[in-house]
Amino acid sequence: MREALLVLANQGLLDHKSQQGFVVAKRTHDELAQVHFMLDLLESELLRTLRWPDEPMIAQLRDLNRRMADLVEAPDWFEIVELNHKFHSTLWSLSTRNVICEQVERIWPLADAYVARAYRLPKDRQAAVDFHERIIDAVEARDVEALEQVSSDHRRATIEGAEPTFL
Repeated sequence: MREALLVLANQGLLDHKSQQGFVVAKRTHDELAQVHFMLDLLESELLRTLRWPDEPMIAQLRDLNRRMADLVEAPDWFEIVELNHKFHSTLWSLSTRNVICEQVERIWPLADAYVARAYRLPKDRQAAVDFHERIIDAVEARDVEALEQVSSDHRRATIEGAEPTFL
């Protein structure tokens, strides 16, 4: 158990306080802005370096997004945060930049708090599903410019949904 807690602390998800143990790490406004900035830069690079997917991969993206859509109005909607991560992770895995992909996967959990906050209302969850649909359409069309634009719009909407004054 201690090893697992140390791993989470090394990932920045927990803080270790002497004589108190481990506590969930709290991020300041500035720290969350830094996380968003890093993800914005790194995810953009991953999208620019995609290998275009085959039909089974497109079907996998559509399935993940359909599963998210099924949770839009659900009272117990928290799985949508994990599905959102899987959706993006599947997309990033298509990049030729494996080291950058690994770092995005390492940083992403630091953003979970603001992603969950951004998805607290059904209209915001539906907006994420709609953005994902547009992302899939851009990937299917092999339109890098449209993919970068809709992904940028999606990231901005997520951060604004988390806290309107975040940016």
